[in-house]
Amino acid sequence: MEARVKEAYRQKDRIIGEKLEARGLIRKLPIFIRAFKEEMEIEIWIKKTHEWILYDTFPICYLPGKPGPKHKEGDCQVPEGIYYIERFNPKSLYHLSLGINYPNEFDRSFADSLYPGGDIFIHGGCTSVGCLPVTDSLIEEIYILAEEARQNGQSQIPVHVFPCRMTPEKMKPLIDTYPQYKNFWRQLNPFYDVFEKQKMLPKALVSRSGYTFLNPKLKTKKLKKQKLKTSPVR
Repeated sequence: MEARVKEAYRQKDRIIGEKLEARGLIRKLPIFIRAFKEEMEIEIWIKKTHEWILYDTFPICYLPGKPGPKHKEGDCQVPEGIYYIERFNPKSLYHLSLGINYPNEFDRSFADSLYPGGDIFIHGGCTSVGCLPVTDSLIEEIYILAEEARQNGQSQIPVHVFPCRMTPEKMKPLIDTYPQYKNFWRQLNPFYDVFEKQKMLPKALVSRSGYTFLNPKLKTKKLKKQKLKTSPVR
């Protein structure tokens, strides 16, 4: 085990154990990460049997850019979309870090073809040109939960990044200000709604044409009526 991870366990093991016990959870269960740019928050959910339980909400300490997806390297945008953790870096320049799989296939359909950007992490410290920093102390807790879930067989830890908590009240002013992203956000909104209302994790097929639901039982009447095809994001 890397030295920083050992130290993280020394600092956070008791705290994690107490939080899990208070929520009726145990170690090494699957986790799910949701991030909200406007609120500058990251949620960690843990799966208990067939139910997702909120473990905790962590503040994002600095967020560059504006609402909307990432388009290219150097635009300082934090991506929005359906991702998963693809890298664990215990020797990060930002203490510890968890890399998400930006750009995914949908991102590549509208991002710069040569320089779409990359190396997007949830990490320590409090600086960013497109990542989600949470300070060294908080990344230790998140990293341990992710590492234990991986050790117990969770090969892909889902990460959903939203412009905000996608309620109609919050989305209306965003769409009024950034109408060019209306169709893009229409792709994301059902994934927010389903989990928010049912606490069941939507599985997504990610392609160049967008995000498609893979959970038939989660296709409510509202979602069946909603077109998930989108015009190109500009």
